[in-house]
Amino acid sequence: MVRYFEFAVIFKGQKPAIDIGRSVSRVGSKAQMPAMKKIAGTLKLDLAQFQELERFSEFTEELDEQTKATIEKGKRLLEVLKQDDLAPLSFEEEVAVIFAGTKDIWIILKL
Repeated sequence: MVRYFEFAVIFKGQKPAIDIGRSVSRVGSKAQMPAMKKIAGTLKLDLAQFQELERFSEFTEELDEQTKATIEKGKRLLEVLKQDDLAPLSFEEEVAVIFAGTKDIWIILKL
């Protein structure tokens, strides 16, 4: 059975609790608006790397600076992807937030 919903990540506050590596829409990026498709290109890869390194970091405390930076970026990306219930961002706001997150432009975000 293939699972896309991951129970472990919901307890960490990630919503939707989707396995980044296995969850793929049947229509994929063809359904995305051009602006979103252009800026979100590395988002899935960034989150997959974060999840892999986060699991690895549970077994060791000695991490190099690049690994620490990747984990911190992943944590920030998960935070900016969260939206308040009944108060979704506009498409333009989503594009700006995802662009800033994938390019490490955190100063304009609330993190």
